[in-house]
This record gives sequence, C-alpha cells and structure tokens, in this order.
Amino acid sequence: YWTIGRGPNWGTSAQYFNGSIDDLDIYDKVLSFQEITTLYGRITTSSSNPACGTLTLFAPQYSGASFTWTGPAGFTSTSPAITLTGLSPTNSGTYSAYVYNACQNFTSTLTSTVLYQNQWVGSNSNWFNTANWCGGFTPSSTSDLIIAPGYSNMPVITTTGANARSISILSGASLTITSLGSLNIAGDLINNGTLTSNGLINFNGTGTQSITGGNVFNFNNLSINNTQGVNQTNSINISGTFTLGSGAAYYTNGYSFNLISNTSTGTARIAAIPTNATFTGNINMQRYIPAKKALRYISSPVSGATIQQLQAATFVTGNGIGFDPSTSNLSSVSYYIETFAGIQNLGWTRASSTTDPFNVGRGYNVFIFGDRTTNVNQ
Repeated sequence: YWTIGRGPNWGTSAQYFNGSIDDLDIYDKVLSFQEITTLYGRITTSSSNPACGTLTLFAPQYSGASFTWTGPAGFTSTSPAITLTGLSPTNSGTYSAYVYNACQNFTSTLTSTVLYQNQWVGSNSNWFNTANWCGGFTPSSTSDLIIAPGYSNMPVITTTGANARSISILSGASLTITSLGSLNIAGDLINNGTLTSNGLINFNGTGTQSITGGNVFNFNNLSINNTQGVNQTNSINISGTFTLGSGAAYYTNGYSFNLISNTSTGTARIAAIPTNATFTGNINMQRYIPAKKALRYISSPVSGATIQQLQAATFVTGNGIGFDPSTSNLSSVSYYIETFAGIQNLGWTRASSTTDPFNVGRGYNVFIFGDRTTNVNQ
C-alpha cells in the first residue's frame, strides 16, 4: 500500500504531512519536465466561467521566475497575478503566460469566456430570475445592465417592481415591457436595439438622466420624477400618458417629442403638470380622425399650433388668406366663443386666415374632407 507523508522509520506514525492534498495522481513512469508543467504548471483563475466583466488569473509560481502575459484585445502584463476589470466579450479567448527563471521556462494557457458585467444571459425571459444575469443577481437601482444579442430569450417585464440604474440595449437585442409591467430607471436609458414599452417607464434618479441611443423611442406611459432633469437626445413617441412629477424637469434638446394618435381608441395625453415642474421644448400633438367627410370637434392642448397645420392632412377651405379654393369658399373651420353672437347667434365664428392660431382650450368645428386627394366640390 501507499503512505503519503510518513516519517523516515518504517512502522512509525510520526512526522506525517501537516496539511491537505486536493488531488493525487499515480503514474507508472517518471514524468518529463514538460509533462509536469502541463499538469501542474498551469494558469489558474478565481473567476467564474463565463467571467462577468472581471477576470483574475494567476500564473504558475516558481522561485525567482519572471512572467510575460499575452491575451485577447492586445493584453500584455509581466505580473504573476492579474485582475482585469471593465471587460466585454471582445476579451474572450486564450490567455498565455510565459514563465521563466535561470533553470526552466515554459508557456501555460487558459481559455476564458468573458461577458459584460451585469449582462443578460437569458436562460428564460423572466427579468427577475437571478439565473438570467451574469453573476446571478436581481437587478436593483444600483445595477448598470447590459442587454446583449445572441440569446433566444430576451428580457420581458410583466409586473411592477423592476429596477435598474442604467440600461444599455445593444444592437440586435431587445427589452419588452408588457401592459402590466413597469420599470424604474435611476440612470440613463441607452437604446441601440429594440425597446417595446407597452407599460410604464419611470425615471426617478437623483442626478441628471438621459434617454439616448441610435433608435427612436416608443413609450406607452412615461413618467419623470427627477428634479435634476431628464434629457432627451433622440426622437420620442408617446402613445399613452406622459407625467411630470412634483419639481421634475424634462428637456427635449430640440428633438421631436410626439404625442401619438393613430387609432380610433388611442390618443396620447399629458397629465396635469405641477406648477413647480418644468418641460422645456416643443410638443407635436397628433389627433386621429377617420378619413371620411364629416364634421369633427377638436381642440389643441398645446400653444403655437395654427389652422394651417391641418392642411398637411386635409383641405381647409374659406374666404381669406391661405385657404384651399372651393366652389363656395365656405369656411371649413369655425370656433366657438361663449359671449360672441357669431353665426346664427350660436357663438360660432369663421376662421379668417389659415394663420389663425389653434388657441388652447378653445373648441373648433372642422369639416374634414378626407385626405388631400379628395374633391372638395363633391
């Protein structure tokens, strides 16, 4: 039988090895130096595989040895132990350590898969499942998340209570929020992929936040609860309700902010704005109107609109400046003033020019001819 660590005298129980042994291999030959270094002189790591944004490697240790490391993305080092942070999938690959001293030299390698820190790995689509995030965690208001492509299951938020600090949706990846889902973001939202937001996204950070990225943002409900301000750096479409909280600030920075109205049952709106809240920029307000001849009663929720803007979609007839001609030249736009006798003493008066404003809170009676291919005289 074999005894490991016994004393020099046969049969004695003294002087045993005072420690522990992880592995034991017995060979029926004398191993060469290259065989020994291959078996035991290898790079080790304390990182998981895949590594989540951070990779720690240890070269084999020999007395008086020097080290030369090489690896993916141009990595080099001369330290016996290295810790690399802020890594991405471009850092995946084979790391080599050339170890040498006065007596020996050899090269050891280790191949590692590297992901972004806090990257989605998609075992299923459940946002709250810790197994779906590299490192095994539930995202919180301190988590900077990366949603990368290459997974059959992309994240879906179906309930309330989802949180993140920042979210970056990479090209080819997607994030979906269902009608019952909500997401709180304390940092930036960066969308270079696909964001489907049928629920609520709430920006609630304590510092300046940004809605940015290369793709247009389509939100259902969007809430701003940040007194330091949220900046828009791309076009935004709202199909539900836009809400500014008390003291909140929002800046369009010259980009389009559109309230969408594209169905007979869905028109976006802005909730009542607190007196201490700030919205800086222009708002484009749509109004869905069926494409057929009929009288429609409309009003404008925003200042700065004019009657002329109706001409982008339909004819606006009348007797004055800028109107589309018709046989009768009857005005297709009139508005109601409670104290004004107007037409047939009913409080209605005709628009005198297409430059007349759509005053906020004023009701307008508009005859819709259909689109601008319609014959206004029929």
